[in-house]
Amino acid sequence: MKKLNLIVALIGLVGQVLGFVGIFIADSNDQLMCSLWTFLLFGGVGAVALITDAKEVKEKPQNIL
Repeated sequence: MKKLNLIVALIGLVGQVLGFVGIFIADSNDQLMCSLWTFLLFGGVGAVALITDAKEVKEKPQNIL
């Protein structure tokens, strides 16, 4: 895994955790919706990082000779 993809995936994971915690401590509907969107957006960021990392691994040539 490249360093950049690892950093982006970790940022996505931390953002998801914060959004998940925010879901449970929300006092109003606006805070709840903000936490839900935060959770979804950081999940998307992490997913994009993992998908682009998987595509880079497939593109490497198999023949070393």
